[in-house]
Amino acid sequence: QRQCLGMSLTQDELIVACGALAWAYNLKRKVDPVTGREIEVPTDKCNSLLIVKPDPFEMAFEPRSEARKADVIREWKMSEAKDLEERAAYAKAAALGQTKKFDDIVI
Repeated sequence: QRQCLGMSLTQDELIVACGALAWAYNLKRKVDPVTGREIEVPTDKCNSLLIVKPDPFEMAFEPRSEARKADVIREWKMSEAKDLEERAAYAKAAALGQTKKFDDIVI
C-alpha cells in the first residue's frame, strides 16, 4: 500500500505543535457571553470530503502565565523578522538570477 512520504514528518510536527499549545495555553470551551454557559464542542460534526476534518468550533485560549505569554509574543516576533529576512534575501537573489529553477535541482 502506498503512503505519503511526509506522513511521519507531519505527525511529528503535529505532536510538537500540540505540545507547544498545551505548554503556552489553557485550552477551554468558550463561554457564551449572554448565558454565561460553556459552548459545547460538537464531537460528531465533520465534513465529508477526501480529507475529513471537524467543522469549525469556538474555544478559548488563555495564556498559562504572563511569562509564557511574553515568550510566545517574543518567539512570534523573532519568527516574523526571520521570515522577512529570508524573503528579502530570496527576492534579492532572484533579481540577480541566483535562485535555482526546478530544472536545476538534482534529486
